[in-house]
Amino acid sequence: ERKNHPNWPSNPNEIYKEKGWVGWPELVGIEKIIFLSFNKFQEEVRGFYPGKGDVKKWYLLERKNHPNWPSGPYDFYKDKGWKGFPELLGIEKRILLSFDKFQEEVRILYPGKGGVQKWYLLERKNHLNWPSSPNRSYKKDWIGWPELVGIKNRGENGGTVTI
Repeated sequence: ERKNHPNWPSNPNEIYKEKGWVGWPELVGIEKIIFLSFNKFQEEVRGFYPGKGDVKKWYLLERKNHPNWPSGPYDFYKDKGWKGFPELLGIEKRILLSFDKFQEEVRILYPGKGGVQKWYLLERKNHLNWPSSPNRSYKKDWIGWPELVGIKNRGENGGTVTI
């Protein structure tokens, strides 16, 4: 909006600091938001969390319904008890499986048809110990999406060969 008003200063908080400046919310006539204490915030967030899915994505969507939840809780609460999204909800920090165990689980659950990566990205939401990017998490062992589920390279006649 300032672009439409060339006589408005770019930093009114500095210019009017000693002339009655209170804050941005008061400047535009809205109530100043008072954030919850960390313990109250944690209790409230835990009460709304549905219990599965990507915690950070859920939080960023859900916080729109809670004006007293900060957009960046990791910054706002960093010296007040914040450790991370899993800890906020009492979820144990994710411990990745060994690559062999991970591959075994994925192979058992893969339905055998359809794009492996697309299926994986949907299915992983149900598995806290499956990484969002297995190619990065298992860089040393990574062989590719088809090979992860047991589909070998294309055969001589263009068909797939399974392991």
